[in-house]
Amino acid sequence: MKSDDKLNEGFKTFEEDNIVNQSLALVDIVKDLLATTKKHLNRVYAVLIISILSNLVIIGAFLWYESQWTYETTETTTTQTVDGENSQINNVDGNQYNDKATHNE
Repeated sequence: MKSDDKLNEGFKTFEEDNIVNQSLALVDIVKDLLATTKKHLNRVYAVLIISILSNLVIIGAFLWYESQWTYETTETTTTQTVDGENSQINNVDGNQYNDKATHNE
């Protein structure tokens, strides 16, 4: 019986050692995965920052370019006359005048 007890104790310690070794191996794998994930995230953050900065530069350049131009507005008055009963006028604002048309503003 004593040899069986020694054998069982040997298996128990072997299993415990095996479980500990597997756990340590898994911890090492997880550490490696976290390290590579951290490297990838650092690259993503760098690309994101570069993208934001380049967009800001583009916006600044566009605003600078647009600030060089000056816009002037002029008003013109056009007078149109209608001669006859079947005459029509199509003016720039899209108003149509004839016998049966109504003008709403």
